[in-house]
Amino acid sequence: MIRLLVLALLPLAVPAAGGTLRVNGFEHAPVASGGSNYHWYALGPGCDREPYGVLANYHRPGVRAQVIDQLGQMRAAGQDRIATGVIHLRAPWPTGGAWTGTLLDSTGGDLHPTYKANLALFLADIGAAGFAQVLFRYFPQGGNDPQYWSAWDEDRYQENWNLVWNLEAVLQASGLDYLTDLGVELMPRARILDLPGYPLVRPEEPANPVLTEYARRLWREYVSQFGAGHSVGFSFVSDDDRVRTEARVRHLPTVYTGPWSAGVWPAALALDLYGTARAGEATMIRRHDSHVRGIPGAAALPWIIAEAYYDDAGAAGGVLEGMADTGRQVLWLAQWPLARGDACGDGVNQAPPAQFGHWKRRGF
Repeated sequence: MIRLLVLALLPLAVPAAGGTLRVNGFEHAPVASGGSNYHWYALGPGCDREPYGVLANYHRPGVRAQVIDQLGQMRAAGQDRIATGVIHLRAPWPTGGAWTGTLLDSTGGDLHPTYKANLALFLADIGAAGFAQVLFRYFPQGGNDPQYWSAWDEDRYQENWNLVWNLEAVLQASGLDYLTDLGVELMPRARILDLPGYPLVRPEEPANPVLTEYARRLWREYVSQFGAGHSVGFSFVSDDDRVRTEARVRHLPTVYTGPWSAGVWPAALALDLYGTARAGEATMIRRHDSHVRGIPGAAALPWIIAEAYYDDAGAAGGVLEGMADTGRQVLWLAQWPLARGDACGDGVNQAPPAQFGHWKRRGF
């Protein structure tokens, strides 16, 4: 309660001339107007999101019109950017060859033609609604999630890589300004030696060698085909543990610029940022900033906050506090459709994510 009161007393940030964000009278790096992660157009009882995935249902009667209306609501609320993506795994098609939920089948490294066409239409409608930029995010699930591989799985790796390769063509054809998140919350971390009273991070040693190899190889192949300018690489999980945060940040060169990597940094770093009682948003920003400053090349990279609590004044105050403390450049922010403190559903309790007022009033 005390923490929230302190954040509530922080002065509002307002855009100065030229789009420069001011906090406590000091100028910070320009912040573009952000928006929302948008994957679901409705929720059922108990915040059931599964039947309402946008891509799975865009071809169904009335769904596209409903989504276009919701995109308009988001734009009217001041949202200029949008994050979306594909939540996928290898799964057999049901009788009749159709999914009606959130998960899409990526067997063979591509989407069913219906859902690929849905994606193209959805991107076209995002552009027609006037959104300035899209962050397109890959959410591998189940056996396609390399975090849970007990050993290297070349077949699943090729499936994930070919899905990226195939959908990149759809993104390019859309004509939108876009960035890709090649693995949501899949930034690996370094090994931590649990010495008594003094945990020691070994920056070049992976905690999960399979995950590090997955990220390093996928980044290398993506860059070789498409360059680094349209990607944030792999986003960071929101983590309130100080040592684990250090281990992820200091492992960055191993993924991006170390031996057997692509040798190049992404266009920006993407962080999912959910403050807790243990570490608020400002603390998380300070911790990431303190470690990234010691990494040549990464220190100057801008950030995108790819997820944060839905329309949350406390979170907005915390992000501003962290920016003011560090001078860190945040390009823009995308809220997740989850209001703080509501345990309803599977990490989603808002559809559509139309409200953005608390973020907007603070310059986001």
